Amino acid sequence: MREARIRRDVIAGELAAGRNPCELLRTLTEQPKVRTFREWALAYCESRLDIGDETRKTTRSHLKRLRPQFGERDPSSITSADVQEWIGANADLKPSSLSRYLNTLRQALDFAGVEPNPARDRRVRLPRIETAVVEPPAAAHVDVIIDHSPPRWRLALRMLEQTGMRVGELRDLEWRDVDLTASRFRIRQGKTVTARRWVAVPEWVMAEIAATCPPDDRTAERRVFAGFSPDVAKTSWLVRAKRQEFPTTTRMIYGTATRRSSCATGYPSRT
Repeated sequence: MREARIRRDVIAGELAAGRNPCELLRTLTEQPKVRTFREWALAYCESRLDIGDETRKTTRSHLKRLRPQFGERDPSSITSADVQEWIGANADLKPSSLSRYLNTLRQALDFAGVEPNPARDRRVRLPRIETAVVEPPAAAHVDVIIDHSPPRWRLALRMLEQTGMRVGELRDLEWRDVDLTASRFRIRQGKTVTARRWVAVPEWVMAEIAATCPPDDRTAERRVFAGFSPDVAKTSWLVRAKRQEFPTTTRMIYGTATRRSSCATGYPSRT
């Protein structure tokens, strides 16, 4: 009887104010629309204007794998047990990869305002990461692989071998970053001060690079190695290494430059 009287008074108040009481009753009974994890993840990815294209591509790949279990759920309903269950169901991933996927989940839930964040719970456990020592390949192996690579990419692969630059740095290299006189490259972008640096280039390699583009065509924003990308480097290296029955670790090419001392190659190094 008490609730009926309250309802009667509410309706009477709405009628006295000239409003339809059905509208008020509808707002009291309707459930608010909940934004799903899929929607939050999409909004999170679109909001990250501070990351590069490769990082954005990786983030989308991580979120795509997270969606089957969390996609249609309310982020606030996700528990640490759910996160641990997802880790167990994705044991096919390497421990280091699982760590990166978990980090993406943490950031997405932070963006959704979930507090406390279940992905940051101390009860969430990852498999132990076993760090293996990567042995750089012998210089002779690198020479064979580069010589058997497509002619278009040989000079770019030689640059990686001679300088130890990252593939992304070489891909983004523009002619305004090339100092032909001092035989060096400028790395303008990087997360740290040490990443933004000058990279010494052997003069014989710089001469070959200069020959790839006439001086009149060297506009400031033109890429030095147009079309080169991490996928191209990985494919060129792995396919040729397998054909020659060499070790196929993709990280091996980056350590080769440290073995190419001036005594071994005859080319003076710069600091």
